[in-house]
Amino acid sequence: MLIFSTDFFEQRYRHQLMFDALFSVHQNQHPYLDTDGRGATQLNSLFDLMLEEYQYNNTDWDLVESLLTSFLRYLIRFTACKSEAITVRDKRISQVIALIEAHYHSERHVAFYINKLSITSKRLNELSKMHLGKTVTKLLHDRILLEANRELVFSTKTVKAIALQLGFEDPAYFGRLYRTNMGESPAEFRKRTFK
Repeated sequence: MLIFSTDFFEQRYRHQLMFDALFSVHQNQHPYLDTDGRGATQLNSLFDLMLEEYQYNNTDWDLVESLLTSFLRYLIRFTACKSEAITVRDKRISQVIALIEAHYHSERHVAFYINKLSITSKRLNELSKMHLGKTVTKLLHDRILLEANRELVFSTKTVKAIALQLGFEDPAYFGRLYRTNMGESPAEFRKRTFK
């Protein structure tokens, strides 16, 4: 998992354009990127260099930024080759992604998103599967789990506190959702991440 601050890009217009091209869900693109074996090898090499530099006592943040820029440029290369595959033609998909981003903390029932878009559950799931390969429920769970993983890695909050922050009244339900989707408990993920 690679998580970084957009502060790296705020002062550089070209970097901001690159970031927007890769990650803007409002540009009708998938919220994930795929690559082939060769691409994975190149990206892993750059990731390893970033990790090594990050672990030095006197981290050279300019070098980390350069490596991150290279990493993102490689991602652009791989997505450019697959641009046809990631084009979403139905604006309702962009709308549901934006709605999930805005409301995932408080609205975990698909009915909320259906009502906002004035569409049937069946049709919205058909569109979501066609364009993204996932149901709306899966998109919602993925977004919740992404935020949970960020908190598990970058905060010292308890699993219970993270569950409550994410809008779960029952932390045990959050734990079951996490294990079902991730194959391990939140505590196991945190422990494995910090080995």
